[in-house]
Amino acid sequence: MLKTVGLGLQDYEKVITENVFYVDKTNFITEWWNSKDDVTLITRPRRFGKTLMLSTVEKFFSVRQGNNEELFKGSNVSEDTEMMKECGKWPVLFVSFASIKRENFKGALVQFNQLFTEMASELSFLKDNLDDKERKFYDAISDDMDVDLMLRPKDKKDNAVIIEFKSKRRSEKGKTLEELCDMALKQIEDKKYESELLSAGYDKNKIKKFAFAFEGKELLIKEG
Repeated sequence: MLKTVGLGLQDYEKVITENVFYVDKTNFITEWWNSKDDVTLITRPRRFGKTLMLSTVEKFFSVRQGNNEELFKGSNVSEDTEMMKECGKWPVLFVSFASIKRENFKGALVQFNQLFTEMASELSFLKDNLDDKERKFYDAISDDMDVDLMLRPKDKKDNAVIIEFKSKRRSEKGKTLEELCDMALKQIEDKKYESELLSAGYDKNKIKKFAFAFEGKELLIKEG
């Protein structure tokens, strides 16, 4: 069966499951693991496959993946029996800042907050294994996050707007976009986001609240 030459693919699982042409570089996993380095810096120009390589490492080790061994069946690393003992046995944090594209610090900070809040949600399965101090820190990750977007008109007689975004990730499997919107609107109320606007002198009746829920190209907007 002929393979497709994919362009710009950065997800190892997608490359394998969609039968895309792939140059097997999984020996890197063994080399990197055996090096026991505290920090690894990969210096390559854009489009040299850095993100795909890190995705490969994530899919190999991540305890959340579930089908790790199947994804690496027949690859170079699968021939290393000692290395395969580590397959799917580790919690992995995979963070890409490729989506952080704002023109100012505050805008970028909002996107960082959203990114790490979603990560905290995805890693909630680890919570039972944390001690009290670690659990307190974990809970603070999302509690300290600011609202995703708040629009404050110069004229306080005009409408102010609060927007909370929800992206359908692995942790929200089974939830509809409607349910994600309801979660977002509840978060706006529970965390009292409007209090910042009220203290600044905006009229409560002029504060509009919206939830944006999206999955891929699908988007649902709901007003609270």
